[in-house]
Amino acid sequence: MITLQRNLETMAKRVKLTNKTTFITATNNFDIEVHGTPRNTTNSSVQYSSFGNSTGITIPSEAINQAGRNSNFLKTVLVFYKNDLFFPSTYSNKTNAIDSVTTISFNTDNKITDLKQEVEIAFNSRHKSPPGREKNEGFKVNYVEQICVYYDAGTWKSNGCKYAYVNQIPTCRCNHLTSFALLFLNYPIPGNVHLELFTIIGCSLSISAFIIAVLLLLLNKKVRKRTSTKMQLHIFCNLAV
Repeated sequence: MITLQRNLETMAKRVKLTNKTTFITATNNFDIEVHGTPRNTTNSSVQYSSFGNSTGITIPSEAINQAGRNSNFLKTVLVFYKNDLFFPSTYSNKTNAIDSVTTISFNTDNKITDLKQEVEIAFNSRHKSPPGREKNEGFKVNYVEQICVYYDAGTWKSNGCKYAYVNQIPTCRCNHLTSFALLFLNYPIPGNVHLELFTIIGCSLSISAFIIAVLLLLLNKKVRKRTSTKMQLHIFCNLAV
């Protein structure tokens, strides 16, 4: 899978932009965008609203100038993987989830690292919920943590990346270029043991008292014939239902 991912990105870097400044293609598993990028830009950054506006990408001029040092024509290559099939790791299970991966690179061999101006990836239309407490189907409380990660040597790492929740949008800021994703970690939070114990004891006492009261009314013939007793039995039955 890793080899397939690298071959895909290598092919994307070789796309020729003749009269077009942008190349876009989409499949069921991934989307590709290739943009002609101005070299030695004096702007603070270059922004892309990519993949159907689902991802906002901001690349600082520092990264562009580093990438374009030995290139006659600089291209920015963006690959949006719609699942993590290309990125096998131990994080992919029912508890933790990586929904999509965004790869940012240039058509040069210059390694872009240790940026003072960070690359920013905003997941605009995905993962709107902020990190925090949630309830699962079993009514047990889970804490859902969101972490910005990048793929390296078969695992997801977070070095050089920071998470921010900006204008209700999960955002990753990293000091290098690679394959980025938003990792969801679910931590079960233990319930209040004392409260659960008191609830169980209270319910048990209530049920026991209910059963005893019904038996006393039914076993006493004189009391059972009274109209008030019948009304009480009806009330008990309604409460039981």
